[in-house]
Amino acid sequence: MCILIILPSLVGGGAERVCLNLARRWVDIGLSVIIVTVFEGGELEAEATKICEVIKLRLSRLRNTVKPLHRLFRQLKPTAIFVQMWPLTITATISWVLAGRSGKLILVEHIPLLRHDGNKGVLSALTVRVTVAFFFPLASFVIGVSDGVALQLSRLAFPFRLNLRRIYNPVVASNYLNLLHEEDVCDLEKSCEKKVILNVANLKLQKNHALLLRSFKKSELWRDTSLVILGDGTERANLQDLIAELNLQNSVFLKGFVVDTDCWFRRADLFVLSSDYEGLPTVLIEALAAGVPVVSTDCCYGPSEIIEDGVHGLLCKVGSEDALSLAMVKAFQMSFDKDILRRRALDFTVESASDQYLGLIT
Repeated sequence: MCILIILPSLVGGGAERVCLNLARRWVDIGLSVIIVTVFEGGELEAEATKICEVIKLRLSRLRNTVKPLHRLFRQLKPTAIFVQMWPLTITATISWVLAGRSGKLILVEHIPLLRHDGNKGVLSALTVRVTVAFFFPLASFVIGVSDGVALQLSRLAFPFRLNLRRIYNPVVASNYLNLLHEEDVCDLEKSCEKKVILNVANLKLQKNHALLLRSFKKSELWRDTSLVILGDGTERANLQDLIAELNLQNSVFLKGFVVDTDCWFRRADLFVLSSDYEGLPTVLIEALAAGVPVVSTDCCYGPSEIIEDGVHGLLCKVGSEDALSLAMVKAFQMSFDKDILRRRALDFTVESASDQYLGLIT
């Protein structure tokens, strides 16, 4: 059995980490796995090469992938092809059809394809609708990583039917709780007596870190709490300027991309997600696995499928500084049962997702 996992790149995002979790699991149980990337580079590339073979197409644009993928499919004749994220899902479908539909094609979407921002214009939104309706029904299976994403895919494909499934992202191993080492401490906080709010995300507009910073300032928590943000991206310079504008240089720390975030999750007292939209935010699950309560915007989609408001943390209105700042303050005043948080994370195990995916191709 040969499995291809096709990605735009191996940047340090949630979808990319999910793919590595699956690849590692499949290699461990004796399957042949190859990761294919369109673009070269990415923070997770070195980690991926330790797990399995990585083929880099080294292209400049996603739309140029049809011929290279067609050749690859004909050469390798894979048992299954897992393609991540539109519009790569479209070009890969074309390649698969041209290659004679060898193996099963599984298209995986991690975020809502039609979002609050209208996908930057009517033309782009129309392109999404037309391509999903025309190409997605050709695939062997279409996967949404949350109920919300799956429902939107079904609506986008109407009146055509998809062989649609919802499979939650694989985030933690089933024995994760046995692997925790409480003595591990992150460098920044070795001597810090302040409480720590953690955020882990690419620094891009979708994650709305500006909202997080302004809400942190408004909450007055900055006086005795550190806000640590792990991740890098195009918004870094703008966020540095905003930190200076809000005079938060001594309370907010942009640590850049971090490969192993486990010790940061265990050091955190609260995890906060400020996104405008998501698919299934794996960082919320990672926080719960470490016994850390969360505050999250109740965005489409995912947070409300992970978090029971008041039990695992708090959900608040999207885009509201008042709501997010109030929720952060309230979360610190509440008491959360760490065992309940950790047990909830075990509903999103690598083993469970792996078995569901393999069930589609065997």
